Amino acid sequence: GEPIDCTWIIRAEHNKNIYVQFPKYDLQEPNDCNFNFIQIFDEKTDMEHRKHNFCGSVADNFVSDTDVLYIRFFAAGRGIGSEFVAVFTELQKVEDTEECPKDTYDCDDTYCIDTALLCNHVRNCRFGWDEESCADGGSEIPLDMSAPHVIIIMLLLFLIMAGMCTGMIYNLHRKLTEDKEDILASREETLASLAASAASLDDVITPSKSRASRATEDFNGCYVPAPPDGGFPFGTKN
Repeated sequence: GEPIDCTWIIRAEHNKNIYVQFPKYDLQEPNDCNFNFIQIFDEKTDMEHRKHNFCGSVADNFVSDTDVLYIRFFAAGRGIGSEFVAVFTELQKVEDTEECPKDTYDCDDTYCIDTALLCNHVRNCRFGWDEESCADGGSEIPLDMSAPHVIIIMLLLFLIMAGMCTGMIYNLHRKLTEDKEDILASREETLASLAASAASLDDVITPSKSRASRATEDFNGCYVPAPPDGGFPFGTKN
């Protein structure tokens, strides 16, 4: 078909800026600037004021320096089927020490937007803060899981939790190992002490018995001294 070469002129109020983003960007021939591309010009359409020339697979968001922006789309041959969607937001720049004017919302990035753009399901602020405080469907804390900063926060939380769990498991294993070593050491000390006590008992010498004791055993516990003349006890004779 015939080549397509279109240019859109986007104007904002005087001394304001224009924020453009591409929620949909699909070139039929990515990385081939001969068949399809999108160009962004700030204030004038000459090479000096050309800010971007998108012909790859990604189109970055852009904030103009002036209040006039030109968007040129070109497609020829195999690139004619390319499609894209562009969203434009008027921004008002303020200094770090300044506050946003009345009836505007502070995007917390030195830019302000009209309060009418809040909670419209479009991220008009560069970091999407205008949609973060909106309740949707009865939810008190809305959260866009596809937002880059949310993904980063969730990843960091996962890494922190994984680190904490790993540390707890390591400390538990170390504690159990130390307790086991202490029990084994105590058991060995106890066995060694018992062995030493048994050896000391075996070394005790049993005392010898006296003559009186032997005589007592011979006479059923009674000691009878022998007669001086060798006769029977108690002065009896045969």
